[in-house]
Amino acid sequence: MLHPNDVAAWLDYARVVRALGRFDESLAVLSFIERELAPDARARQLIAAIAPPPERNLSRHRWRGEVSLLTGRESNANAGPSVRGLTFNIPGETPVTLELAPQSLPQPSSSHLVEARLESSHALGQGMVLSTLLDWRQRNTPDFSAAGSRQWQADAMLSFGGSDTPSSARQWFLAISTLDYNYGGSALFQRERAAVGIDQRFGLQSAWPCRIQGSVEREWRHHPTQDGLLSDMHALQLAGVCAHGRHRWTLLARAGEDRARGERPGGTQYRQDLAVGYRMDLSAWGQVEMQASYAHSRDAEFYSILFGDVRRRLTRSQLNLSYLSAPFQGRWQVIARAEVFHQRANIGLFRLRGNSAHVGLRYTF
Repeated sequence: MLHPNDVAAWLDYARVVRALGRFDESLAVLSFIERELAPDARARQLIAAIAPPPERNLSRHRWRGEVSLLTGRESNANAGPSVRGLTFNIPGETPVTLELAPQSLPQPSSSHLVEARLESSHALGQGMVLSTLLDWRQRNTPDFSAAGSRQWQADAMLSFGGSDTPSSARQWFLAISTLDYNYGGSALFQRERAAVGIDQRFGLQSAWPCRIQGSVEREWRHHPTQDGLLSDMHALQLAGVCAHGRHRWTLLARAGEDRARGERPGGTQYRQDLAVGYRMDLSAWGQVEMQASYAHSRDAEFYSILFGDVRRRLTRSQLNLSYLSAPFQGRWQVIARAEVFHQRANIGLFRLRGNSAHVGLRYTF
């Protein structure tokens, strides 16, 4: 175990992790020495020898991007309900069951995906780091063109303050995010989010390093074509990741209240989400990943008199499997994905199920 104030021990540690090829970690240790331990002139010479100034300056601004092209097939491209008819309760009359129009039923289709992602990290000094993300996704469904969609998202997070020890690190963070989702050529959903939280890392020198984030969040949710669906969401979120050798586990739990700003059917919604993931590194064969998620929501008020005195309840379960090959020809990788989902509801209109599979290529830069 390193002594918290032993500059020589920290320098030795930086050399070791650099020799193991963990350059970012080595540079982070050197930055910690300069920022927190007031190294003398000799120590600064050693720091420069381990990582020359030009290299350290370049590391302050890091960028990473990727572009993916995939093709595959979906069993329910239009998210059509899994029932063929709906029963309506008309006051003073006998309930009536009507069949859904054929185009409203689940429509299978081939699908082509284009995805682009750009991440960056900027060391601002005084222990502050600014991280950004831009994500853009285009989905075309040739067999049912009305189900095509486009989504873009932009995130920024500022990490600051906190404390470092040989085996743990803690920082506060502020985050903002915006998302725009377009379906069938029309703007369907927009969301802005702000969050404040704490990021705790521990076991950094053990065989089981872990990271936990806890945050308080606020969302502003818009539906451009339906003003009555405007809402604000307040939520608590806990996320964690642990690694051991070639294995990595993730967990995300979120609970919140989605408050309607107008006369939205069902009024306020109470939501809970849980997702667990596992990834295994296959060395020269790439990596495989699995993620399972479960979401539950319930309305505070009756959804519609046409469906009777019923408060809507939804539960959605989803399983994703993916494979990513090791890089070839420099920066290319093969991707394969499969997904299955099932949404249960006490109102037939919201019962959904479907599956999809895609394969393609990814280029990183």
